Amino acid sequence: NSRFDASKRVVLIIHGFQGSFINPWALSLANGILADDVNVICVNWHEGAKTNSYKQATANTRLVGKMIAVMLTTIHDTMGTSYYDMHIIGHSLGSHIAGYVGRFLPGFLGRITGLDPAGPNFAKYDTLVRLDPSDAMFIDVIHSDDDTIFELGWGTGVPMGDLDFYPNGGENQPGCSKQQVACCHMRAINLYISSIRNTFIGRKCKSYDDFNEGLCEPDTAIMGYWATSAPKWGKYYLKTTGVEPYVI
Repeated sequence: NSRFDASKRVVLIIHGFQGSFINPWALSLANGILADDVNVICVNWHEGAKTNSYKQATANTRLVGKMIAVMLTTIHDTMGTSYYDMHIIGHSLGSHIAGYVGRFLPGFLGRITGLDPAGPNFAKYDTLVRLDPSDAMFIDVIHSDDDTIFELGWGTGVPMGDLDFYPNGGENQPGCSKQQVACCHMRAINLYISSIRNTFIGRKCKSYDDFNEGLCEPDTAIMGYWATSAPKWGKYYLKTTGVEPYVI
């Protein structure tokens, strides 16, 4: 009894470790995207993600990616929806699941958005087992919880897309204290949801230090839902506030 319309784009939302498709953020994101008149599918791999073993959840991502690829192939073959018109939004482990989907599909996936892709068990490994620019025709990533020095972040600063955005340097998000577990990790989601109605502009730069010193290139790019592949690919930096809608 779904209202799936094969003539419209398909957007999939994939949660991360210990998440669920009924998480408030997933429902909020889905409702926001529906205003763009698209099909929205919230993937529920809760049984594979609820384990207390992060290592096991990591191992489960490949199988979940394969199952989603089978589903999308069925939609393509039976409904006629083009792979190009498919967009996967993944948070944390969900980002890498999206990468697997792109790898397993017999055609080129249109777009993948990685919301703070998980760093542990992925960042230091080959691109075959993590999200990378070859997994879709266009990949945009928001990094919000990198801690390269002490490796305490759930995310990573390693570039994994065509456009990699680093709000507030990609770590230590304003409004998040050390006591708020996963606050920075979830900020990528908050910013993405806000981007549906608000505009975030990143500036192409080599580092956050250069950004703060005004040493960036003139190129800019829109971060979030309305991002496009038009800007020069690379790393983009911007500042946000610590409260909704986060726009400065």
